[in-house]
Amino acid sequence: MLTNVEEMLKACMYIRKVYVNEFYSYFKEENYSPNEIDILLFLHNNPNINTSMQLCVCLNVSKTLVSRSIDSLIKKKLLISKKDEKDKRIQHLLLTKESNTIIKKIVSLKDKINEEIFKDISPEEFEQTEKTLNKIRSCLDKKIRRDAL
Repeated sequence: MLTNVEEMLKACMYIRKVYVNEFYSYFKEENYSPNEIDILLFLHNNPNINTSMQLCVCLNVSKTLVSRSIDSLIKKKLLISKKDEKDKRIQHLLLTKESNTIIKKIVSLKDKINEEIFKDISPEEFEQTEKTLNKIRSCLDKKIRRDAL
């Protein structure tokens, strides 16, 4: 039973572990790291959040790991880096046409995993989970704002 933050964090880490293991075993022959897969999927789902710093924040990954993964994806011709027109210091990461094939595989596997994991969970249970998580998020937001003062 999830009665405290530690138990909730353990449950979330367990979900993450299952995802990483599934993706790693599916894509290990193709030589993609879990972080490269995360970046491809994230950019596919969020095309306007496309700088390395944004990826670090949103994926909660170190700058070094993001840079290494981006370099690898550029070498694999799945990403390109394009300078911002207004601020030349900013580099935008854009998916290439060549990335479509791997992204389709990633999305397909993600959908398969989700279907398998959530097959016995009703829409009402999802709705209640969302309400509960929103309440937790609200409490955390209040704490963060209070601590910032």
